[in-house]
Amino acid sequence: MLLSVATSETSACGFYFLVPKLRDQVGQAWQAEQDTSNVAPVAKGSKVVIVESPAKARKLQNYLGSDWTVLASYGHVRSLPRKNGAVDVTNNFEMDWTSDARQRQHIGPIKSAVRGASEVVLATDPDREGEAISWHIWEVLQASRLAGNLQVSRITFNEVTKKAVLAAMAAPRQVSQALVDAYRARLALDFLIGFSVSPLLWRKLPSARSAGRVQSVALRLVTERESEIGAFQAQKYWSVDAMLQAHNAPAFPARLTKVDGQGIGQMGFNKEADAQSVVQRLRDAQLQVRDVSRRESKRSPQPPFTTSTMQQAGSSRLGFTPSVTMSLAQRLYEGLSDGGEGLITYMRTDGVDISPEAMHEIRTAIAQDHGAEFVPQSERTYKTKAKNAQEAHAAVQPTNVFRTAGIRELQAADDSRLRRLYALIRARTMACQMTDAIMQQVGVDVDDQHSALMLRATASDVKFPGFLAAFGTVADSADSSESDEDGDDSSAGPQGPTRAKATDLGALQAGTPLLLQSVQATEHSTRPPPRYTEAALVKALEARGIGRPSTYASTIKLLQERGYVTREGRQLHAQPSGRLLVAFMSMYFGKYIDYDFTSDMERLLDDVSGGKAQWRELVQAFWEPLEALVSSASKEERVDVVAALDKLLEPIMFPPQAGQAPEEARKCPACDSGRLALKTSSTGAFVGCSSYPECKFSRTFAPADASEAGVIDASGMKTLGPHPQLPDHVITLRNGRFGAYVQLDSAADPEADLGTQPASKGKGANKDQDKPRRAGVPKGMAPEAVSLDLAMELLSWPRDLGFGPYVRQGDVFASIPKDVDAREITLEEACTLLTKKLIQNALRPPRAKGKAAASKGGRKASAKQSAVKTSSPEESLTEGTPAAEKKIKGRAAATAVPTKVSKGRAKAAAKTPSAGKATSSTAQSEAPKRRNPFLEFCSEHRPAVKAEHPDLPLGQVSKLLGEKWRSLSDEERLAYRKSMTRGEKV
Repeated sequence: MLLSVATSETSACGFYFLVPKLRDQVGQAWQAEQDTSNVAPVAKGSKVVIVESPAKARKLQNYLGSDWTVLASYGHVRSLPRKNGAVDVTNNFEMDWTSDARQRQHIGPIKSAVRGASEVVLATDPDREGEAISWHIWEVLQASRLAGNLQVSRITFNEVTKKAVLAAMAAPRQVSQALVDAYRARLALDFLIGFSVSPLLWRKLPSARSAGRVQSVALRLVTERESEIGAFQAQKYWSVDAMLQAHNAPAFPARLTKVDGQGIGQMGFNKEADAQSVVQRLRDAQLQVRDVSRRESKRSPQPPFTTSTMQQAGSSRLGFTPSVTMSLAQRLYEGLSDGGEGLITYMRTDGVDISPEAMHEIRTAIAQDHGAEFVPQSERTYKTKAKNAQEAHAAVQPTNVFRTAGIRELQAADDSRLRRLYALIRARTMACQMTDAIMQQVGVDVDDQHSALMLRATASDVKFPGFLAAFGTVADSADSSESDEDGDDSSAGPQGPTRAKATDLGALQAGTPLLLQSVQATEHSTRPPPRYTEAALVKALEARGIGRPSTYASTIKLLQERGYVTREGRQLHAQPSGRLLVAFMSMYFGKYIDYDFTSDMERLLDDVSGGKAQWRELVQAFWEPLEALVSSASKEERVDVVAALDKLLEPIMFPPQAGQAPEEARKCPACDSGRLALKTSSTGAFVGCSSYPECKFSRTFAPADASEAGVIDASGMKTLGPHPQLPDHVITLRNGRFGAYVQLDSAADPEADLGTQPASKGKGANKDQDKPRRAGVPKGMAPEAVSLDLAMELLSWPRDLGFGPYVRQGDVFASIPKDVDAREITLEEACTLLTKKLIQNALRPPRAKGKAAASKGGRKASAKQSAVKTSSPEESLTEGTPAAEKKIKGRAAATAVPTKVSKGRAKAAAKTPSAGKATSSTAQSEAPKRRNPFLEFCSEHRPAVKAEHPDLPLGQVSKLLGEKWRSLSDEERLAYRKSMTRGEKV
């Protein structure tokens, strides 16, 4: 193989590899991986095992040998269709199960393999969802008359290791009907609230997209915190801090605690003058050590990870979103290589138990890694504190805790995040069975010669690291190391002075005179409660018993995808559409976003899974009042709904200033005569003037901080200064519906929007030509921090930065990840990157060429017709011809092959009589058109949507179809993309 280094015109540094025959090898491997349609029936009397993922299937096949055939279901094989009536409320909540294209693609090989088999073992995941998948598979086999005399059993295992799998095979059971009923109950509840409330939202609040049983309650937490922050009134206070030093000793900080016998609280002095008077007294005082106190304290480790605490720690310590943490944990659970084993136990659990066998291994590993003094005399046991916890599974832990376990697989992993998450799980598991950390705490009281002024200094050092050694950090006693799961990166309390060392303070003696190096009155301001981080939101949901840990990641991700919440840094910010949705739900469906109601519903669902309640009765009790509320809310006119929301949200949208009447806060600052009120549009909620269209003033849903601080004047604009290169233009800072932004304006009339070019009236004219040049202020930046130089920089974007380092084989390019040094990349790593890129290219649907390409043979688009390269070097078939379609369908439609320009055919096309001429409409209609997966999906589902919602306008139907498409999983979308490449209809 040949390694080459080169640069290109678009890159300062480009790397590429020439790897002969790599394409063919990758294509064959990929096709073998994806082609499940040719699974032949197993021999009569054979045994079949069904799991969820192909990675797990390959491992079990290695464990069980040739006597067994192991297949993957790729998740659910049936699902509820996204349409009204899928849960029949008139027929005891019967469910209309269907299989989509992707599911049919994967259930086919299972049916084929089961024919003639004597035994089927259902080995899906050991949770409620896994139980449901096993039940669905059995139901499908029965409906297909394949059950017959089959011996069907169910097994579960918490780790993908040979030992665990063989132990599970020796202890089969039947599918748990109670768990299946709990699954059906949850699905029915979520379906009923989603398909009854969401269409109502579309009609009443165009910016709202959906509501959910758990999703809306989680959103309520975020929006209420946002309201608390908005209503918070900061208060200033002053503390007195000093730097003191004994003779020939290090200086240390101290804070004033008493004045004339009166204690100074945490809030210090309310007036700066009082603090400054004490500062002067300290400068004139003679200070000495009054007392030195020493004591030891212990810190105990936390329990091993559950699903939620793993998500919290992943967010706080590693910066991963909950969904990323769960995705990485899934890979660690299934193992990183076909020949290896899973590296951690099952990651969806709320239990904190560790098996006796694993406990022995952990204690042995602790002694090996750290020493016998780090192993406690007795094993530690834990009890979960989470509300509604079921504790059905063991804690998340390594399958083999010894340091060398899984190192080879982890080092070869293409994602460094896998190594970081595994290291965190292992450290937490080790720490939970280690001794306490012993902290040495020292406090020093300092007073003056009259004992009128007293200061205090404290310090804490690690005397014995104990469990902290598992995390590799023992230097700082305040290092949480494992207790930072809440993820709050701000605090409402004041920050203390620089910390001293316990050894330095411990060397002081009572009566030691001290030199005052410096003293000052430090201004502080109380801070509002911090916004939720993803970790903090997970913790809050679990503490209230809302939802299940396995759903937290998808719930938070959904809130962000819907646009109800945005993530800025680590914090979650409630958006206007989210606050509007919560307000709407609180007005019309308050019961269903109540914290206690949702928590009680989780408890009742757990009763169903425990066989203590009937699922249909539970759903009936949920549906009857919901149906009545939906019927009542449907009668409300949209204008009345917006008016009610305007009144409910008035304190948020129009907070009056000191001494200002509430109605005065609604006065339009632009026209001075209109009244501000809540407005809604398809893009979201905003505040607009009642005098529209004469007055076009608008602003964000909540008051802009810049306006409140006086940065932007009443007209919503502030002039930053003239543009240095354009003397007739000025740059202004403005406040709009979507926040603060900068704009290039005419110096003669900055209040009038300046078009960069005269507006074109012709068909197809650029709609942006009559708009001024503008750029939004970055999120998280205060508008008052925007200077003229920064505004010019913002207006200069976007800038062409070119490409970064990449690897190349032929005409296939793959970017080198940011965490990989291009100078140190190996050939194996390059092959891995190229393999992934080839597979992505194979899955990508063909690009649409448009009408021009279909109708104009002489244009450049025709010269770039893609061709499929066959095994014969001289044979090339232009895509779209019957021969090519036959070749693609019969041979390697998904094989990773390059796209090549067919120059000869381009020249031939250029010589045709129609070259360069517009074709007729008939010719255009007959030309083959590229099919789009999304449009194919819409064509298939539009009749059903129209039948379900006959009153919805066409725009809302299209919006619903788009929503359905976005809700599809990657596998479901892939089925439509594949059908496009094969020319089939899903």
